[in-house]
Amino acid sequence: MSEEKRAKGIVKDYLKQVKEKLPEWMKEKKEHKEVLIELEGHIWDKAEEFSEEGTITEQSVRLAIAHLGTPKEIARQYKQRGTPKVYITEELWPYYKQALKFASVILIAIYVFFVVLNIILGRPMQAFEFFNIFTTLLAVFAIITLIFTGLSMEGYFPEDFTSSTTQEKRRKKREKALQKGLPVDPSTGEPIKPIVKREDKIPGGIIGIIFAVLFITQPFLEINALLHPEFLSLLRLAGIFMLIDSSITLTRGILGPKEITAQQITLIAMAILKFASLWLFFLFLSNPEIFTIIYWTEETGLESVLLGEQYYDAYQNIWILIMFIQVISAIYDIFKAGKFEKYKDLF
Repeated sequence: MSEEKRAKGIVKDYLKQVKEKLPEWMKEKKEHKEVLIELEGHIWDKAEEFSEEGTITEQSVRLAIAHLGTPKEIARQYKQRGTPKVYITEELWPYYKQALKFASVILIAIYVFFVVLNIILGRPMQAFEFFNIFTTLLAVFAIITLIFTGLSMEGYFPEDFTSSTTQEKRRKKREKALQKGLPVDPSTGEPIKPIVKREDKIPGGIIGIIFAVLFITQPFLEINALLHPEFLSLLRLAGIFMLIDSSITLTRGILGPKEITAQQITLIAMAILKFASLWLFFLFLSNPEIFTIIYWTEETGLESVLLGEQYYDAYQNIWILIMFIQVISAIYDIFKAGKFEKYKDLF
C-alpha cells in the first residue's frame, strides 16, 4: 500500500471516530457533513505544514491529527452550546421547569384520586398504600433533572427537537401574524393561538344541549320501558350535568377569544362542575346491578338484560378510569384559566 493511501486511510478512520462522538442533534440535522468536510480540509492543510519536503506523508498526517486533538476533544467543541445555568442551559430551563410542574401535578392528582376513592369505598387502611408520594416525586425529579442535564451537556436547543420543515412553517406563521397585526407571545415570538375557537364551541355546545334535553326528558318510551328505573334516574341526573356543561361551552363560544376574564371564569366553572360530577360517576360505579344493556333480535326486536355479576369488576374499573380522566380534565381547566392571565395585556 502506498504512503498516500495509508495517509488517506488514517484521515478516514479519524473522521469516522469524530462523527461517532459528535452530538446527536448535529447528526439529525445533517450538519455533521459540513463539519467533517471542513475538518478534513484542516487536516490536509496542517499535514502539508508539518511535511518537511512539502509532500504530505503518513507521519505529517499523524502530526496534524495530534495537533487538532482527539475525536472526543473535537466533538466537545460542538457540545458547548447554550448559556450555562447550573447544570442545565438557560435555553432548556423553561422546559425543565414545565416538565417538573406537569409531572408533579399528574402524580399528585393520581395520588389524591386513589386516596379519596379508597376512603369512599370503605378501605381507609389502603388509602395511603398506593405509593409513597414523596419518594415518587423525588424519583421523578431526579429522572427529569438527569434527562435535561444530559441534553444540556450534549448541546441541545429546544429547536433541535423539531424538523427544519416545522421550523420553516413556524417562521411563516410568525411573519403572517405580524403582517395581520395578530398578538405574538413576547417570550417565544410565536403567534398566540386563539384561546377558544367559536367554530368548535358553538356547534359543540348546541349539540350537547340537544342530547342533554333528551337525557332529561327521556321521550323514547319504548326504550325507557327496557331500562332499570334507577338507571333512568341516573341518566336524568347525567342530562342535567350535561346541560350545564354544554351551556358553559356554548357561552365560551359566544364570548369569543378576546374576553379573557370571562373565559377564565367559565373554565373555573367547568372545573367545579367536573369535580361535582364525580358524585354522579360514583353512583354509577357503586350500582353495577342497575346497568342495562339493550340489544336487538329479529324475532322479538329490542330486548334488554342487566349486567352479569361476572362483569362487575370490569364495569367498575371503567368508571374508575372515567373518574380519573375527569379529575385530570378539571385540573387542566384550572391550569388553562391561570395560563390565560398572561394574555390580558395582548388583546
